[in-house]
Amino acid sequence: MLFRSVGARLAAAPELRLSSDRWQWTPTPEWIAVDPARQALEEAGVPAESAPLGRGDLVPAIASALEKSPWVASVRIRKGLGSFEVAVQYRKPVLFVPVGEGTRGCYVDREGVVLPAEQAHSNVLRESFIFEGRPQRDLPGVGKPFADPQVAQAATLAEFLLSVKSRLDLTAISGPSEQAEWTLRARRGSRYLWGR
Repeated sequence: MLFRSVGARLAAAPELRLSSDRWQWTPTPEWIAVDPARQALEEAGVPAESAPLGRGDLVPAIASALEKSPWVASVRIRKGLGSFEVAVQYRKPVLFVPVGEGTRGCYVDREGVVLPAEQAHSNVLRESFIFEGRPQRDLPGVGKPFADPQVAQAATLAEFLLSVKSRLDLTAISGPSEQAEWTLRARRGSRYLWGR
């Protein structure tokens, strides 16, 4: 009984609670319009402002909450003396994948994982390549990869080419064809063969 009373007082002590000045976070990248880390923590019921440092499941709870965000590719948490360092690797939209007929589709990262476009800044979406490969019939849920490996392969190539996309005026990736593994299409109609 005495232990519970003392334990409850210790857990409530401000110096033994996790405040925002004790967190070191990877900053949210400029392409994401929301704060995925804070969103994930709130949805998981892990209050960043007042979590007790003595809570034994705090680190796994934080990691689990962050890993549920479609924007988070990986999380590494280091717990120090009264502080936390949270290193987050974020996903970036690199490829627009049309699904079915018409203009329906989604944006994916370099691994072909579907990202929530409504939470991204429109400028980064405009920088993404368009996938003109094998038609995709089914749209996986947000945070899930396409089953077709061609989407992930095209997305990996898209990420690799992002730095030269505007200089070469590239817009789309298609493939494979008899001439090349991939064909890169430029805005003015030029085509570049890639691979084989």
